[in-house]
Amino acid sequence: MQDLNQGDAESKGWKLSCQDYAGYDIQFTKFCEDADDFFARHGILRKDGSANYHLSAEVIATLEKRQQKIVIFCHGGMGLTLLSHLLSIPLPMIHASMWLPPSSVTTVLFDEHAAQAGDIIVTPRAIQIGGTNHLTAAKLKVSNSTYEDGERPSGIKHNYW
Repeated sequence: MQDLNQGDAESKGWKLSCQDYAGYDIQFTKFCEDADDFFARHGILRKDGSANYHLSAEVIATLEKRQQKIVIFCHGGMGLTLLSHLLSIPLPMIHASMWLPPSSVTTVLFDEHAAQAGDIIVTPRAIQIGGTNHLTAAKLKVSNSTYEDGERPSGIKHNYW
């Protein structure tokens, strides 16, 4: 198995396959920094560039803050980009392999793991992606594209039928 930390071209994999990666990488890095700043304001801290987050001492000490719910309303593209960051899935991979219906709900749980010396590690875990149960319960359909052909869900371009 190849070492993914090597500096050679083969170890970069998908980054070399995506022609526009260099431009996206700068924007994606800024997006990730801003997302981590947002979560830090809620006491969910990323340390040392790891994929895991840690709870702040204030959140650990306050049950109400530890059970907080954070709601983010966003466009599907931003939702996928945030999932890419939180779940450590390469950006082109998540955009090519997932679709979020309009008005869908995605739920990410910050799952608590072992605590060591007053430190609690939390790992983002997607427990629902693109859920539309609320639309079904209201007897509504997922919106189809109004600017494409109107016959398929918005954003899906090929091979839907």
